[in-house]
This record gives sequence, structure tokens and C-alpha cells, in this order.
Amino acid sequence: MTGLEEFVGIAKPIVETAARLIEKLAGKPCEIVGEMLADQLYMWQWQQRIRIFHRAEKVMETEGIAARKIREGFLVTLLDAAGNIDNDELQDLWSNLIASAAESEEACESYFVETLRGLSPREARFLRLIASEEVRAVSVRPKTSEPHEYAALQKEKMTLMGFKSSDQFWTSATRLQGIGVLVLEPIGEKSIRRKEKDESGFTVNSEIAVATTIKISFSRYGATFFGRVSRAPITQVSISDPWVGVNNARQIAIEAGQAASAALTADEV
Repeated sequence: MTGLEEFVGIAKPIVETAARLIEKLAGKPCEIVGEMLADQLYMWQWQQRIRIFHRAEKVMETEGIAARKIREGFLVTLLDAAGNIDNDELQDLWSNLIASAAESEEACESYFVETLRGLSPREARFLRLIASEEVRAVSVRPKTSEPHEYAALQKEKMTLMGFKSSDQFWTSATRLQGIGVLVLEPIGEKSIRRKEKDESGFTVNSEIAVATTIKISFSRYGATFFGRVSRAPITQVSISDPWVGVNNARQIAIEAGQAASAALTADEV
């Protein structure tokens, strides 16, 4: 740790505290933390960049894309972000973006880099699914305190993409909607009811939750972005405009009073 405080311009006690935490998190001694930060991390980042650009070269060779000088600001931004990507699936997307940038100036946009920088492996699998087929998911809002879990998609698809729960799935879906990649369009709402006895002993259908069917599509930006980083075709049915969902939400509100007549049992969701 000697000399690191001068290197980073931070007081020695703070540097020592941070170094001890790095040592615990890394699970190995951190006696040369300064060199690790300056050299090992630097080397690790370049290992990722080399892997990604090697993959990009293979894509370009296969698709007959000639290398050309691309905008310096875009290249620097891409190099900086790519150094922190060590997942194979994500490295494929980064290599595709490089090939797309070599192919067309239209792909040399920093917002593609920023969007890709925040993507997780399971979100990448999720976007591949949307690109290939129409995706409808179910969002269930419980009306009782009883714990119950409903899969947003078929369980095998959830498992394949790596989502362990519906909450995890919807967290990613709404995040991707928030950054403009996806459109979440409500297209129907139904009541989930369960037969049970009331205090008088009569059998009643009690509403335990409300299930909203959501069509999940790419926004126009999302389709353009994923086309650049996947270099795969996207079906037209997978692209929507955000204002379509607003109109459907209004219609659902109008029809909310009819939900009871279209009630579902809990095991039908």
C-alpha cells in the first residue's frame, strides 16, 4: 500500500481501509494494491478488449466487412466500456457492435455503447427472445397478504433466460422500458378468484389478485439498438410505439368493471 495515497491523492487511512476491503472481497492478499490497481486491473481490462476485438474480426471476416477508420470519440468510448465486460454472451454483443460500426457510420453512436454497457446476460437473452417472437407476460398484483408466486412467462423460458422470479423479470423489463429499449403494453386484465367459505359458511369467489397481460416489444430505438449489437433480424411484430400502450391502458380502465365476469381461478394463470 506504500505510496498509493500519493498516487490517488487520498489520505492514507482511507486508502488503507479501502485496501483491506479489496483484500477481503478478492479473497487474497493485497500487499501490492497500488500495483494491482495500476497494472493488474489495467491488464485485465485489456484482456477483455482483446477478446472482444478478436471476436469482432471474426464477425467481419465472415460477413465480408472491411475495416475502416471510425470516429475517434466513439472508439474511445467503446474501448473504455468494453474493458469491463468478461461475460461471453455480452462480449458477442460488443463484437457485433464493433462490426456494425465498421460497416456503417450510423452505428457509431455513444448511446449504443451506454445502453449495451448496462445490459446483463439475462437481459441479453430476454431481448433475443423478443427479437424472435411475440412476447406476452403476466403481471400479477396480489390483493391479499398470502404469499403466492406466478411466473411472468412460461417457467421453462424464465429458467432459460436466468430469471429466478417474476419480481426479477419485471425489474429488468421495467428498467429496459425506462431507458427506452422496450415498450410494455397492457392488453388485458382479469380477476384471479378462489372459492372459499365466508364467515357464514357460504361458498364465495374471493378475489385474491388481478392479472394484467402485457405485450412486450422493442421501441423503435430498442429495435435499432439490438439490431446493431446482435446483427440478427427482428420480426416486425416485435416493434411497437409507446403511445399504443397508453391507449390500451385507457381501454383497460374502461373495462375494469367487467373483470369479475371474466374471472380466472388461481391455477389458470
